Amino acid sequence: YRADMRRLAGERLERIGTASALVLAVDAYAGALLDRPDHPSSHRLYAMALLKQDKPREAFEVLDKAVVRKFISERFGGVRDVLRADLAMAAAAWAAKEPTKAEGIRARLLERDLSIDRSPSTRFVLVWETDASDVDIEVVDGAGNAQRHGLPTAIKNGKLTSNISDGFGPEQFVLTGKEDELAFPFEVKARYARTGQAGGFAMGKIE
Repeated sequence: YRADMRRLAGERLERIGTASALVLAVDAYAGALLDRPDHPSSHRLYAMALLKQDKPREAFEVLDKAVVRKFISERFGGVRDVLRADLAMAAAAWAAKEPTKAEGIRARLLERDLSIDRSPSTRFVLVWETDASDVDIEVVDGAGNAQRHGLPTAIKNGKLTSNISDGFGPEQFVLTGKEDELAFPFEVKARYARTGQAGGFAMGKIE
């Protein structure tokens, strides 16, 4: 099976919302990672599903390998920031679950020039399964301010940290600050900037 079809299957299985469906999704993502480790979304989807299974150590190991992997910079610019943020989050979850290992976890993060981030943030991450296509994540806050690639910064404390224009993602929009400092509710959209061979069907997910 192609990696994009495995990832799509995992994304749809996750939407079912049951433990048994999540097991199947994890298996699909694991297969996608074996098939296409050169796609950042293969690593990220697998790790995030492991976190949902309450397996932060396993998620950490997946992401720890991903952050040092060399992805095609012309195609996946900015994804390292996404994966590094994921690694710090997995580390926080692992340390919370196994506090006796927290010191060792912090030491491993230090090897990647990271630390456990204790400041609040809200992140929206978009992935899609059509090659040679450009899908943008767009966020609209409760005041009606919209932000996506190509628009000036309009949302307080909001930042687009990656923009992928040739397929798959991930694209990430980050909001920093406490909940009462943000203009909730937020609406998140996926917008086609350029269609690929599959036409106008992006297939994917926003987390």
